Amino acid sequence: MKIVDREQAIQPIFNQSGDKLIVFNGEIFNFPEIKDKLQSKYQFKTESDTETVLHAFEEYKEECLHLFEGQFAFVIIDIK
Repeated sequence: MKIVDREQAIQPIFNQSGDKLIVFNGEIFNFPEIKDKLQSKYQFKTESDTETVLHAFEEYKEECLHLFEGQFAFVIIDIK
């Protein structure tokens, strides 16, 4: 498994408003394509697939699972 952006992708990762966080294990092979679709709406702080998963969940909710190609497990917590 390739580790992407190890320095910036320290977990948990919080969303922009700080009300959601993600802990992620695995690899999303097509995360660059998903990230490209989300960049106009979300500000990315890392180059990691972890942050892409978090923003994809914010945008698409559970339907985001159908977008991901890879092997992964994650937990997203809504702090509200």
